[in-house]
Parts: sequence; C-alpha cells; structure tokens
Amino acid sequence: MKILAIIPARGGSKGVPRKNIKQLIDKPLIAHTILESKKSPLIDRLIVSTEDLEIANVSKEWGAEVVDRPVDLASDISKTEPVLEHVLKVLKEKENYEPDAVILLPATSPFRTVKTINDAIDKFSKNRYDTLIGILPIYKYSYDINTNDSLTPLYSERKNRQDGRKPVYVENGALYISKKELIEKGKIFGKNIGYIFMDEVESINIDEELDFKIAENIIKNKYE
Repeated sequence: MKILAIIPARGGSKGVPRKNIKQLIDKPLIAHTILESKKSPLIDRLIVSTEDLEIANVSKEWGAEVVDRPVDLASDISKTEPVLEHVLKVLKEKENYEPDAVILLPATSPFRTVKTINDAIDKFSKNRYDTLIGILPIYKYSYDINTNDSLTPLYSERKNRQDGRKPVYVENGALYISKKELIEKGKIFGKNIGYIFMDEVESINIDEELDFKIAENIIKNKYE
C-alpha cells in the first residue's frame, strides 16, 4: 500500500507555547517524530501540515515535506480531520498524488518507534480495517460517575492482575491509520477498527511542561 504520513503541527499551542519546536534534549520535539518516521520503508511520503513559518522551516531542516495549512484550520478549536483532508486535497490538485491510506503521527508522541509504525502499517495492510489505532492497556479499576455523585464500577469483580484481571484499553493518541476514502470524507474512524498495542513510554503525550520533564528524564536515563 502507498502510505502517506502526516504530522499536524500548528504554531499556537497553549499548554506549552511553541511546543512542537521546543527542544527536547538534543532536537526539537517534532524532529523526534520526523526522524523515526523516515526510518520506515513502508511510508511513501512524510508531510508536516502547519500554518507557522518557523515550524515549516524546522520541519524541512529535519527532512520532512511541508504543506501550508490555512489559518482557519489552525485555531484552538480546529479538528484534525479537516487538516488531513486538506493535505490530501493539496497533493491531489498540485501533484495528482493519491495514497492508499494515511498514517497520522502527532508530534507530541516522541517515543513512538519505527518498529511500532511498521507493525501498525503491516497489520493495517494485511487486514480489511477501515482504521487502525494505537492503544494502551491499563490495569486499573474504572468507574462511571452517576448523576447523584456516586460511582458505578465498570467491572464485575475485583481481581489481581496475576489472577487474570482484564485491562481497560484506551486510545493513546500516538498513531492512527485510515483509508484515504475516509479522510476524503473528513473522517478518521470507520466501522472496522484495528489496533496496535503500545506501552506506557510510547504512549506518552507531550501536553504540559511536566510532560517535557518526564520525557527528558526518560531520554537521559536511556543513555546514561
């Protein structure tokens, strides 16, 4: 399959200002995703979508192509789906380029590995999925909050993990693959959804300054 990778990276992040190009140890945050993605032989092209000139220049320096994003798709309330749809439209109109599927790789997941990327693409390609997502198994007891401010357990009995307690599987936001036809309709999720397991480190999402500190410590401890 012809796989197009897209990294959305707007300039107006609020939790950490300019976080997409903020230094994470030895390189800008977005560079971690660019470099890991470029290792994959299964990705046909790698595009950064941004409205920000500095982010565009940094992305090009680290080896990505850039599609200029309209400002109206880069606000605090902008959704991801129209951004992906815009990239497809630009590439089709300007270059007559059409992929079979799109892999969305947010820059805020710097520990996503090329092995996971390759495994996800391989699984997506071999099955009839509309969408494939990264998920994180969490072995915690979960609850629903009732209108009377009490809790309803979302489990039938309390078990230790060693006794076969089943995890809750959560979408980790680090990886999505969707058929081109879905993206062209402004969607990411189809009816048939596959998954790839990702661990807690790969699932780290950089959103606040504390997340940067955690990520820095992980990198430092890996190489010290």
